[in-house]
Amino acid sequence: MLELGLHVYNLAQNQAKKFFPEGDVQIIALNKKVTEQVVLDQIYSNVKLCLIAGAVILTYVILHVKSVFLGSIAMLNIGMSIPIGIVIYCMIC
Repeated sequence: MLELGLHVYNLAQNQAKKFFPEGDVQIIALNKKVTEQVVLDQIYSNVKLCLIAGAVILTYVILHVKSVFLGSIAMLNIGMSIPIGIVIYCMIC
């Protein structure tokens, strides 16, 4: 049933883009499962882009410092600073 809902949702989006190329129409899924699947698809595509960006940055850092160990430690340091930044942001804002 979920595949049918996703098919109808994607079909409606394609038709809306064809008839309204300016993007004036927004398609909203009223089924909870379809909405969850659309959100998960978006999250997976964003995570994939983040991993690609992280790999590019890691490669650049390793080439710049000429050390795999230092490049890995630098990326670990960057990764560990993200939760601290989120906590500070939530407390201040």
